[in-house]
Amino acid sequence: TRGNLPDPLAPVSRFLDANPDDQIARLFLAQSYQLQERPAEAAVHYERLLQINPDNAIALNNLAWLLVEQGDPRALEVATSAYTLLPDNGSIGDTYGWILLKSGRVDEATKVLHKAADTMPDNPEIHYHLAVALDSSGKGEDALDILQRIVASDKDFASRQAAVELMDKVRSNL
Repeated sequence: TRGNLPDPLAPVSRFLDANPDDQIARLFLAQSYQLQERPAEAAVHYERLLQINPDNAIALNNLAWLLVEQGDPRALEVATSAYTLLPDNGSIGDTYGWILLKSGRVDEATKVLHKAADTMPDNPEIHYHLAVALDSSGKGEDALDILQRIVASDKDFASRQAAVELMDKVRSNL
């Protein structure tokens, strides 16, 4: 058990049973499920939140990420909505750019990911996504510069191993 509770999210769930339109609690619960790698439960709460407030860019962004991870074709539409609302938010730009890349729209993805990386210069995950886009667009040297920098940093990030592998691949192709 976490926090000496059988389910630490149970109080939030009970609160939402009594207050189903509370956006803050619903977003907290959705994000908590997402962090616990419980995507189906997270998606339910993001979708409910979007019924309450269709312009919640955070819910749109996080739902888009869950959808792309599940191979759901709605991911691009949802990410586009989030990006339209907050085009200067680096996290939202990262999600949108990554989904564009996964959709084969490499040039557009590279442009969006450049902007996201400029907005969040200390986020190695976003820079990894940019490196993938650059490599996909034939700019291996630019990708390698980014990959060497983020791999050499002491910052931990989810795609570190993938970054090392891409760095080795790009080096061998140059």
